[in-house]
Amino acid sequence: MQTTTVETSIKASFAICVVGCPCLMVAAYRGWAKGRSQNLLQRRTLLGLASVSLTLFNWFAFIVIIMAGRTSMRVGVALSLDIWAPISVLIALASTALAFALAGMARIYAVSAALLMAAIWVIGFLGGRN
Repeated sequence: MQTTTVETSIKASFAICVVGCPCLMVAAYRGWAKGRSQNLLQRRTLLGLASVSLTLFNWFAFIVIIMAGRTSMRVGVALSLDIWAPISVLIALASTALAFALAGMARIYAVSAALLMAAIWVIGFLGGRN
């Protein structure tokens, strides 16, 4: 079966999102760690760390779900795609809002990574992976 250009671009976009999210989160964490020495309020620092943590949790949960689907591993109702997809998008949006508490480039990295997590689900639905 021959793949079309649209299917190929969806797969490439999906791969970029899956690989790009943890890379951006590492950069955001490094920026957050450097920004702690600045004169940021402690609650802004904690909100930024919460954003990074939520996005990483969301990404790890996504990888577990994908691996479970690929290996035909039985998962419970809590990891069902029908249930997890809207929750994951809401977590990504909350993480995006929390990322605005960061300063400098860490903010840009964290917002980009959180939006990539939402984009993974949108790309998955466009590709018929729900």
